Amino acid sequence: MADYRLGIDFGTSTTVACLRWPDGRTRPMLFDGSPLLPSAVFLTDDNRLLVGRDAQHSARVDPARYEPNPKQRIDEGSVLLGSTEVPVTTLIAEVLRRVRAEASTAAGGAAFEVTIACPAAWGEHRKRTLLDAAMAAGLQAPRLVPEPIAAASYFDAVVRDQNRPAGNLVVYDLGAGTFDVSVVARAAGGFEVRVSDGLADIGGLDIDAAIIGFLGAIADDSESVWARLEQPTTPPEKRARRQLWDDVRTAKEMLSRSSSTVIFVPLLERDLPLGRAQFERLVRPLLERTVVTTKSAIRRAALAESAPLDVFLVGGASRVPLIATLLHRALGVAPTAIEQPELAVAEGCIADLRSPGFAATQPPPAPAPVSGAGLAASPVSGPSGQLPAQPYSPVSPGYGGPPYSPVPAPPAYGPAPTYGPAPPVHTPPVHTPPVHTPPPHNPPPHGGPAPAGYAPHYNPASPQHNPGFGPPPGYPRQPAGPPPNDPRFAPVAPPQHHSGAPPWTALVQVLDLAIGESAGFTVRCYLPADDPDEDPDAAFLTVDGQLLVFDDLPELTTFLRGPHPHDLTDLAEWDVVRRGITPVTAEQYMVEAYELDLIVANVGHGPKEWSPDLFVAARDLAVELGNALDLRPVLAAFGRGSLLDQVDDTMRAYRGRRSGQWWKDRKLHTDEVHTVRDTWRRVVTIVEAAIWPNAVR
Repeated sequence: MADYRLGIDFGTSTTVACLRWPDGRTRPMLFDGSPLLPSAVFLTDDNRLLVGRDAQHSARVDPARYEPNPKQRIDEGSVLLGSTEVPVTTLIAEVLRRVRAEASTAAGGAAFEVTIACPAAWGEHRKRTLLDAAMAAGLQAPRLVPEPIAAASYFDAVVRDQNRPAGNLVVYDLGAGTFDVSVVARAAGGFEVRVSDGLADIGGLDIDAAIIGFLGAIADDSESVWARLEQPTTPPEKRARRQLWDDVRTAKEMLSRSSSTVIFVPLLERDLPLGRAQFERLVRPLLERTVVTTKSAIRRAALAESAPLDVFLVGGASRVPLIATLLHRALGVAPTAIEQPELAVAEGCIADLRSPGFAATQPPPAPAPVSGAGLAASPVSGPSGQLPAQPYSPVSPGYGGPPYSPVPAPPAYGPAPTYGPAPPVHTPPVHTPPVHTPPPHNPPPHGGPAPAGYAPHYNPASPQHNPGFGPPPGYPRQPAGPPPNDPRFAPVAPPQHHSGAPPWTALVQVLDLAIGESAGFTVRCYLPADDPDEDPDAAFLTVDGQLLVFDDLPELTTFLRGPHPHDLTDLAEWDVVRRGITPVTAEQYMVEAYELDLIVANVGHGPKEWSPDLFVAARDLAVELGNALDLRPVLAAFGRGSLLDQVDDTMRAYRGRRSGQWWKDRKLHTDEVHTVRDTWRRVVTIVEAAIWPNAVR
């Protein structure tokens, strides 16, 4: 057994490694004098792979041969660098090979145990890819552990006040590419992940993009130059763009320590100022979404109220001071921040982990919770720095797959599940596919056989669409809901003969609604419209026009399985649908979180900071609730030709794009801005009063 331990956190933007000596000493590995190794890879003209800062430096010469974020490409078989296709496994292996070299030098050539952290929601295909890359890099018998388990181990061993009773932990992980949050509970012999959730479109890179957008807005007098920075076509323009992004990242880090900074914009040849107050206004809409996701995860974990709760900030992007402020206000718990949050996961990998990992030396078992699947690994690349000689053929995702791949749901027919305390669930975050990932092939809907007879018309599902935040441009005005193969929904086959029959249930969602201090779970169904060219209609769990909202998922699902009357029982196939809704299936496949206070907070900022995604999603939900609950003032607020309707039309053209761009097409007068704000406040107040009549604002 090796006396040294090596922990690796292979990140989207940077990779961190920590080595533990036999006597218990630990220290981070240094790469060119820094504990942060850029995860970037560059392919030279003679087919050598450079990693880290060497890759970043070479990218200024030929950006087409550069891949800055191999982790974001893990679902792709290969990546085109210049004119050469390079297997993703080889890119990752080259980064890990650099880590192994530094660790071997530090350990004097001695053997070491290797533990690598991975996201809690990764499926078997992604884990296999990472383990194959580790083996190819020469790391012997590596094992994987979920990142939140590693973070919890570090928190417990290093950070937690040992005089306080041990409780549950929320791991808030804001990295470069994604946001992940996990609720980690203490269990016999270690930790377990109760709930894991996240946002695929929010990370440090998205914060950088918000700053870039702000700089472009204040450089309106140089639109032609800015267009060259946004869409460079020549090598000098591409180098200037990369320099700008590097400088923006540096400025963001400075604003965590100082109140203002300046950013030099190449091609424009100007220094543009950025203050912390401006910066916080820019990023607040992004960070508020992470807070909503965090609150939803905590509620779904159904933790005992008496148990202490800690919030631990990890990931380099979590340094932004506004994050701790927003979380403290929302949760009533002061988050724990450390000086180097990017090191926590790697150091946790070499702490005394009290949760099993994924060992590369074991045969792959059937899919299992996040704390214990094993994987086999095999070398995929040639000698260090060289591409493999054999031709590459992509490997199809195996069982488990990436977190957005379809997951089988429980059968629609069969014995009813037993009830009681909901068991711990290991949930994949509601993620959309990464930017470079082709959509998976559409399997038949889970939850029943392929539809027989006729089927409804669905508008195309929006790619990279985060739940609760509207689809990007080119998709329907009223939300048609995700496609039938989305694993978060329970599609049901239509009846064979539909003439004169009640409407059948097409898609089912469990909504986690929150407004102010009021929150609860309810059900929304999408029903096919009579006209196949129209979007499906929304129906809610109501009784005589009153929405039914429950404190937790077990309470909701127990109600649905009982004999209680409600309006959804009139739908054809409802009896089939309700049998498939259990606390576990709802948690894993069906929950979407909406916090309508977010839109009020967002429009409270200047119009250039209004989020098109948030505006459209809030409008769609408000209109659906307005129709279901007969809230005529709400429907009138969005009536055809109204001010909010005009703004909504403009916003829809800018979904998926940065805040502020819509302003070019629909500038508002000061009185119109106030009207939008006042109308949204009134709409949210009316909706809250209709759902929670006794709520006090």
